[in-house]
Amino acid sequence: MTSSFVATEVYMDEWVIALNHPPRESPSSSSELPRTTKASFEDKRANWPAEIMRWLTYTLSVVALISFVAIAQDQSTYCDSLGRCFASYTNAGGITYGIAIPEGPATGQPYEAIVQITSPIEVGWAALAWGGSMTYNPLTIVWANGKDVVVSSRMAL
Repeated sequence: MTSSFVATEVYMDEWVIALNHPPRESPSSSSELPRTTKASFEDKRANWPAEIMRWLTYTLSVVALISFVAIAQDQSTYCDSLGRCFASYTNAGGITYGIAIPEGPATGQPYEAIVQITSPIEVGWAALAWGGSMTYNPLTIVWANGKDVVVSSRMAL
């Protein structure tokens, strides 16, 4: 036998959906609905942060995976006339960010990175943020000035 929906009751700070299960014993009144005890409701209420975090973690994981797949399709590799090979990403505005790391850096030692920003002149300016937030992280801004390119480093304090 299957269960079927019977009724919904709303109490002061909770709601209950009663299901009609096949009876094991004859109920004393046919209109009697099972009630949730305050203790069982408090148990469920105490567990809701974990349920929300589990749902949020799952949702954000799916979003991150979809974003990674979408970004991976826009990535490419190219080598310039000097033989430096760049991993690059082109955004929707046509700005291409490329990075190359010279071959042979020693493990655990500092090494140089070559960053290249290519942008259509119509864009006006482009920037590269070196940190996760605006404050206390360097920001490199580039723009065209006639036939020259201006590079400016800034930091918000």
